[in-house]
Amino acid sequence: MNRRRRVLTLTVAVLLVLLGTVGSGPWASADKVPYGSDVALASAGAVASSSGREVTYALGPELAVDGVWDSDSSRWSGEAADNGWFQVELAQPTKIDHVAVQWSTSCPAQYKLQVSNDGTSWTDATGVRGPATCRSWDTADLTGLDQSYRYVRMQGIKRRLSYGYSINEFEVWDGAAPPAPHVTTGAVTDLTPTSATLHGQVVPAGADTDYQFQFGAAGTGPWGTGTFPKTPVDVGADPVTHDVTATLTGLAPGTTYLYRLATRTGAEPGYGTELTFTTPPPPPVAVPNDVTPKPASMTQPDHAAPFVLTTQTHVVARGAAVPVAAALAEQLRRATGFRLPLSRGRAERDIEVVVDPHLSVPGFAGDPEGYTLDATAAGVRVAAPSAAGAFYGVQSLRQLFPAFVESATPVDAAWTVPNVHIADGPRFGYRGIMLDLARDFLSVGEIKRFIDQMSYLKLNVLHLHLSDDQGWRIQITNAGRAHGDTIDYDRLTRVSGATAIDEGGTDDLPGQTGFLTQAQYRQVIAYAAEHYISVIPEIDVPGHSSSLLHAIPQLNTAHSVPQPPPGQDTIPANTTQQVGESSLDTHAEVTYTFLAHVFKQLAAMTPGRYLGVGGDEAYSTSGPDFDYFMTRVIGLVHAVGKNTTGWNLSYANETASLGSRDLVQYYNGSDAATATDAKSKGTGVVTSYYPYTYLDYPYSAADVDRFYNWDPAATVPDVPAGAIRGVEDPLWTETLRSDAEAEYQTWPRAAATAEVAWSPKAGQDYAQFSARLAQLGDRWTLQHTNFHASPRVPWTVAAAGADQWVKHAGQNLTVGTVVAPGTGPNTLSVTIDWGDGTAPAPADVTLARPADNTHVNGAYRVSGTHDYSKRGTYTAHLHATGPNGSADAAFTVHVTGGR
Repeated sequence: MNRRRRVLTLTVAVLLVLLGTVGSGPWASADKVPYGSDVALASAGAVASSSGREVTYALGPELAVDGVWDSDSSRWSGEAADNGWFQVELAQPTKIDHVAVQWSTSCPAQYKLQVSNDGTSWTDATGVRGPATCRSWDTADLTGLDQSYRYVRMQGIKRRLSYGYSINEFEVWDGAAPPAPHVTTGAVTDLTPTSATLHGQVVPAGADTDYQFQFGAAGTGPWGTGTFPKTPVDVGADPVTHDVTATLTGLAPGTTYLYRLATRTGAEPGYGTELTFTTPPPPPVAVPNDVTPKPASMTQPDHAAPFVLTTQTHVVARGAAVPVAAALAEQLRRATGFRLPLSRGRAERDIEVVVDPHLSVPGFAGDPEGYTLDATAAGVRVAAPSAAGAFYGVQSLRQLFPAFVESATPVDAAWTVPNVHIADGPRFGYRGIMLDLARDFLSVGEIKRFIDQMSYLKLNVLHLHLSDDQGWRIQITNAGRAHGDTIDYDRLTRVSGATAIDEGGTDDLPGQTGFLTQAQYRQVIAYAAEHYISVIPEIDVPGHSSSLLHAIPQLNTAHSVPQPPPGQDTIPANTTQQVGESSLDTHAEVTYTFLAHVFKQLAAMTPGRYLGVGGDEAYSTSGPDFDYFMTRVIGLVHAVGKNTTGWNLSYANETASLGSRDLVQYYNGSDAATATDAKSKGTGVVTSYYPYTYLDYPYSAADVDRFYNWDPAATVPDVPAGAIRGVEDPLWTETLRSDAEAEYQTWPRAAATAEVAWSPKAGQDYAQFSARLAQLGDRWTLQHTNFHASPRVPWTVAAAGADQWVKHAGQNLTVGTVVAPGTGPNTLSVTIDWGDGTAPAPADVTLARPADNTHVNGAYRVSGTHDYSKRGTYTAHLHATGPNGSADAAFTVHVTGGR
């Protein structure tokens, strides 16, 4: 799978209000040169059509004749076929001067232009052209045509990429294009956290001129990517300076944007200088609670006394609640230094965890993941109908304590929980993350860290992508082979466990190789179960199968793709990013012998309900062969007592054998087939729609606000809301080379997905979420979770002291820790009041751990040296101030001697 699936098309909620102030002096019509015009515009009466489209509900052919260029949100995107075509029916037969095509993200290696007067019989207007350059204009001179024509077609011959052709704008001109005007990008005024007014100047060159302000978050790449919403406006033909402005709203606070003024009159576009502006950070937002995902119901009485954790507190549990309570007690002990014994009987001011199968959580009757949480001065009680629900209640309780409850060593803090009542449960039962181990392998310990991070936010499905073109990551043994099966399954890990992707990575590093032994896989399964996470292993077939064909000679049959080189019995390793160029032989019985054995062993090791079968981007498999293959593969999975998950696929009949307990994972395209299965068979749908869930996308293209501001239940047209089982964020690793990078790409965006999947849609609010996320950042920092300190989040500062025992004055003391995501040591100021009446003194601030571009650097040690004049016990304070706020913390210094 490749996000690769599609270059992301950003849609930004931005209103452009374009104004033009025209200088004096009209341009005399007698002096105008009789330039041509684009007669393929819909506004000129033209109608566009195509051989197909990527998705039925978006990116249709009409968007390539709307006059909006440079925009990937306004383009035609065709089906994945070499012979795809796009055509325009003009309002009337026209003598054509030239055709201009602006290619988008996927362009042809070979194509030609054709003309017709009946839309049936076609005449070549050009020879074979190509290769085209994606994200550029391609102009063909057709003045040699001997008559007028009504239809003009782009006929594809061969694709450059595995995707279908994509056209931003298709223009047919009845005369020469006018010259480009002169443009100047101006300043920005009226800048607020969410809006700005852009200025510029346009000087037309004797022809009607369109202009548009283009903008996008800095780092999004070249200007042609379509990530810059805009609106063309005609400012007339006068050869004088036009002052133009654009007011942008819906911008992200604390974000740097590129912008420029652009014009086009039919020739190549003209662009002004690229400039930047940065929106101010967001103002503070009152946060009603600190729990993420936001609970369904949470009430806090006014002025009610909180619960206070003390050295006398017990953690109480019985039966199925004991493991959950024991894990909570262990975390609290690490941070507080308190004994916190685990007991069966409750007393005043204790924390009790209860699992009662008969409990019905208000609003979540029958849902085992629901829970209640009640905290008063008299104690805390977490109750749920299952251990999973109790576990989720405990995660909420952890977030109600101060952030330093996540410290790995004892610190001095006010260990309180606000007086609160929570009744909570999930919106969706499936809340997941996919780790692509095939391109870049992660170890057992690294996977366990992901499980810790996921479970903290109530995510409950870990999808492991264990095979792809570049590598195979799960041990399959020869034990239990069917009679007559001669395949050596040990070759899967011996050969393809040693391969990985070797291009496109950080610092040009290759992907990490390796594999999970069956014992290690069982460790992951067991650890996930302890955190109430179900694991779904995926073997991606029939495409994405190069690693299988590289390892297993028997799979290289007459119709497998590609074929081995002469004299070889397997294909070479595929360590590139290219996809869609491999396929198992769908009519060779050895293919199904192999898969039956693999699925049998996976099923025996996997207690969860699902096995993933992939099925995406099978461009080297014909439609009928693909349907036949998937029907048999789904049957193999059902035969070992499991249900399937698969990416929504490329052919209309691909899901003939899916049942009501199977899942379709929707990422893009094939929405009609997905809707049909959901309605007619009850097949569940998991939404991984790429613009809102793909974690490998750069933050400049999809930051945390984009992951939050969408609705999974409204993503796939015509799918009943009840058919949506949940949400999953895929983390593809073509460009990632370490667990630190993987975490950095995942958090905080997957936290947004966690809330989208858990919390009621009606209560979701990004401003409140970002404020809660800011406080979650302090906790992540203390947990050593790597994350991107997005400028779109108002990160906070938190501090805790560390009590000191000194035998003499003048020692250098590490007196506390400050966490401040998104800051550097030079932006943080800390002073220490030593508690003896002397003036506060500057502290030394050092990084608690190394930092670089992909390691968050928000944890700092605070130290200082002070001379006390006499023995005694002193209550001291540290005060930290950073760009995002300030924090105070107390600590005690016990001086037992002097100088």
